[in-house]
Amino acid sequence: PHGNRTRVLWVGSSDPDQKKPQRFLDLASDVPDELFAMVSKEMPNDDGYHNQLRQNAKDIDNLDFIGEVPPDEVHQYYRNAKILVNTSDYEGFPNTFLEAWRYETPIVSLFFDLDGLLSSNEVGVFSGDMAQLARDVRRLGREDELRSRMGAAGRELVNERYSISSVAKEYESVFEAATEP
Repeated sequence: PHGNRTRVLWVGSSDPDQKKPQRFLDLASDVPDELFAMVSKEMPNDDGYHNQLRQNAKDIDNLDFIGEVPPDEVHQYYRNAKILVNTSDYEGFPNTFLEAWRYETPIVSLFFDLDGLLSSNEVGVFSGDMAQLARDVRRLGREDELRSRMGAAGRELVNERYSISSVAKEYESVFEAATEP
């Protein structure tokens, strides 16, 4: 239940150019009344950035820098998260969104709206700037019922559009169309 969830979560590689993990640290500093957890994998040829993030995180009392987590263990973090935060400037289709929605965890995204999916389906919030991101995290952090409703809508979206059976049906229709005379 959302009333039992404790942390605002960030999951991703510590890619400073795409994922912008420092923004999550800045968010945690700006929202001291919430607890934050950061699951972050070091990038190849990192040049010390990941360790610098870890060091910076030590100065933020409400942030737990988890570091890398085996894929089969990351689900416990989604399951217990109030919100998943995305700080990227751009993405393809983030697996983290699907993983969060699987556990009815809504998304708050700084700059990436997945072609309007967040703002038009009430499965999360598109913030647009850091000040609004902080306001959105504070609001959703307080509102268990809103988070629960958004999370349930996210899980429904995954089941309708991205489950194995729905994706298989899409492939089937494409293959049928390709083989028709």
